[in-house]
Amino acid sequence: MHIMFSVNQERFKSEMLSQNKSVTDLAKEAGLATVTITNVISGKRQATVKTCNKLAKALNVPVDELFTV
Repeated sequence: MHIMFSVNQERFKSEMLSQNKSVTDLAKEAGLATVTITNVISGKRQATVKTCNKLAKALNVPVDELFTV
């Protein structure tokens, strides 16, 4: 069974802006494809626990500030 998470789009985008990070920057830091991040941010795709952790770590914020079950 996989638990999937939805992104808090406003918080996610706000954090990227405040850190001056593009999707490409975030993809490199998180070790994810840019299309994965774009789809998660836009809500086209929910994120796995692993993806949530990678993105939160790359943005240096707690996972629960970016994602909800």
